[in-house]
Amino acid sequence: MNLDYLDYTTTRFANGFVGRSPLIDGFMVQVCFTYILSTVPLTALVVYLWEKNASVERRIRLLAGAAAIGLSGLVCRILQITLPVIGLGRTRPLYDPNLIGIIHWPIGLLPHALEGRSSWPSDSAAWLFGLALLIWLHGGKRLGIPALSLAALSSAIRIPMGIHFLSDILCGAAIGTLMVLASQRLPIPRVAFNLPKLQRKWPVPFCLAMFVVTYSLATFAADLRSLANAIPHHSLDLGTGESSRRSEKEAEDLGYP
Repeated sequence: MNLDYLDYTTTRFANGFVGRSPLIDGFMVQVCFTYILSTVPLTALVVYLWEKNASVERRIRLLAGAAAIGLSGLVCRILQITLPVIGLGRTRPLYDPNLIGIIHWPIGLLPHALEGRSSWPSDSAAWLFGLALLIWLHGGKRLGIPALSLAALSSAIRIPMGIHFLSDILCGAAIGTLMVLASQRLPIPRVAFNLPKLQRKWPVPFCLAMFVVTYSLATFAADLRSLANAIPHHSLDLGTGESSRRSEKEAEDLGYP
């Protein structure tokens, strides 16, 4: 079966329920773009597993998994930026010429959201499924099944909303889960076992660093991405009004990974 046919068919079917009810569309927008309904509960479970597992090795594995999740999101974002340069970018369903006039714009979604940004692969799916797998590996089925269900729901909702195609979600999820699996299988360097010593010797910097890690996990690293985007833009547009206008546009898009 042709992949484009599968993507277009699933998008048209799923989007058939969109644009009819402000309540349903509003619910999907909130589940999709509100951190407290997606990444925050998953990150809270990771923190719980950190406290539950006193083993140094298990904690190092949790940190390695968190790093792999962040790296998977970065890889997806780089692909979204670089593939269009070589003519391999993918237009979001909302802006796809083959779907314009066929699918409905979700009620409550900001105008021009993600316009001009490639959709493949889904960095949000990589992030969510990476978190869910990390929870499953360290917390078992009891925590893993709810985590995986939340990741699947939050990712799948992006299909009827026209933000991602099905293949975007599947590829992003594959990248996230594979990188987390690799982080749990690779040998642990000896230097990593000095983690408890660092915590005892520098408790304040250690707690600060851990807070930054958990905050970034819970927000798709939104602040870090915003800083990364702003630094080159402000340096290029210093003294003009372009930087402020671009910042406003980025702020609108920031919640829509």
